[in-house]
Amino acid sequence: MVVKSTVVMGKCMRDACEDAEKPPPVDPTEIRTSISPSSAVELNTTSAVTLPVLDPKRYGLDKQERFKFSGILSTASEEGTLQEAVQFLEKTYCDKISAEFEDLEEEEEIEWFTKRIEQIGSEDVDKDMQVALATELLKSQTLDKFLATKFVTLKRYGGEGAESMMAFIMELLRLSAKDGVEQIVIGMPHRGRFNLLTGLLRLSPVQLFRKFKGLSEFPTNVKATGDVASHLSEYTAKSPL
Repeated sequence: MVVKSTVVMGKCMRDACEDAEKPPPVDPTEIRTSISPSSAVELNTTSAVTLPVLDPKRYGLDKQERFKFSGILSTASEEGTLQEAVQFLEKTYCDKISAEFEDLEEEEEIEWFTKRIEQIGSEDVDKDMQVALATELLKSQTLDKFLATKFVTLKRYGGEGAESMMAFIMELLRLSAKDGVEQIVIGMPHRGRFNLLTGLLRLSPVQLFRKFKGLSEFPTNVKATGDVASHLSEYTAKSPL
């Protein structure tokens, strides 16, 4: 897969840092991202390792023999060859998506997760959604890189390695709005909190940078001490894509 991206944000972040020195109220600053073919990074995947224990011949099975898939695999086809079943399983469990649910105690839960994971391959994500997801991931990575450069000694609980959380919450909000859910309260862990706040929840980076600089989130005429940056919160209204 090739992810083509260019993140336009340097000046925006620098301006936000400068604005953070000014007393509130402050205007929201937008972190702009765009997808462009001017930069491309190819993500290489490693093919599945061949193990003797997984060889059908070991069990006297013929790859071209046909089987009923019903009750065994959650595929679009009701039956197929053993080779087709193996290819389906390799694509489902040995490709780009991983899942860990075998340690669940309830058999019904394991079966539910198994069915959902095996159905993912038949679900298409349209181009607009792909671009929207990529944009949120790029914004998350951009923020982490900027904070690592500008606020080197800060304990920032970055979202590195957990960027997929953004895609999950984005889809959760989209489906919730689509199904008529009017309010969602997120109890957020520290890790990735700033990424979510300044991304999907649209917290102004200026407010975040003010806290990083030891300044209050309240106007000067408010008698309050404030709280640590990792306890910042935000409210926003979202509409289904």
